[in-house]
Amino acid sequence: MKNFNFILDMPEQFILLFAPTGWGKTSLILQLVEENNYLAVYLSPLRAINREVAARSEKKIPTFKLFGEELQSKAELMQTFFRAKRGLLISTPEGLPGTFWHEVEVIANHKKILVILDEIHLFFYWGEGFREQLWEQFYAIPFEKLRVVALTATFDETILTQFKQQLLPYISATAILNLGNQRVRINPRDFYYVPPFFKAQLRRLFVREIRKQQGTLLYFCQYRQQVDRWVEWCRRENISAIGVKGGEVELFYEKLQQAGAPTVIFSTLVLGHGVNLPKLRAIYIGYEVKNQDFFIQMLGRGGRNGERFLAFAFDHYEVQSWPEKIRACLRVFSYYLAGTFLINQL
Repeated sequence: MKNFNFILDMPEQFILLFAPTGWGKTSLILQLVEENNYLAVYLSPLRAINREVAARSEKKIPTFKLFGEELQSKAELMQTFFRAKRGLLISTPEGLPGTFWHEVEVIANHKKILVILDEIHLFFYWGEGFREQLWEQFYAIPFEKLRVVALTATFDETILTQFKQQLLPYISATAILNLGNQRVRINPRDFYYVPPFFKAQLRRLFVREIRKQQGTLLYFCQYRQQVDRWVEWCRRENISAIGVKGGEVELFYEKLQQAGAPTVIFSTLVLGHGVNLPKLRAIYIGYEVKNQDFFIQMLGRGGRNGERFLAFAFDHYEVQSWPEKIRACLRVFSYYLAGTFLINQL
């Protein structure tokens, strides 16, 4: 267990922590709250991550969930939380009541409160578009009275610049702890860079590997309709498959528990952040991903249990050196010329 209690003793009020995908940020959160008499507020834009954190925290500390079907109203649950000596309140930013930060500011006068903002990069990418309340809730935080820790595995230079320009004037004491930005904890065993004009070949390779039915494959689709078409194709071919799109993550986990790990999982970007999956033999990213942060997060779904995996994609970014990229491209090209798309030792 990594010991990061020193974070609570740092003079800075806002701490931006970068760590690789699968590094153990949830364990850090639970450790800080469990070992210290803090009330902690955990906010993530992703409901799937909130449920995973709640499932773990309920075994160790009082946990208050502002999502799902609570037995108490939000007002009652909040008051119970504020009266507790320690505990973890979990919510999406949009799930917070309108008076929440005002009440937190009052309570902070006589209790220690820690705020954890997980997947902070999504506040930037989504907050200026279809989920504006991410920004609204962020700016409502009384930073001068709270300890705030923001966590992410990917924070591109463009949004880091935006953070410094737009937010630092409002947050006087800030520290950045970089333990690995835009990195995966477990690198792919082999990375196959597929030139964009080989899209049909990537699909043929993928279909060939599905038929082996050895281990679980994860295939990222760009559009929801593609997920449905792939799942229907697998049904006709008598291949076990689960599809998941936005708003379906809870149903996806139910299917996993009932049927176990399938031969293949088809997903949009909804499984591309934070969530834990069964051991994966290979990850296929079936379209060109224009965002480097999202690309690395998608690769980060592999190796969550320490296993090595294969990766196939049209993008490479900083995952490989240029000689490795060239070799990966030539390897796929050689399969094309040979008329076969089998990869040894898959």
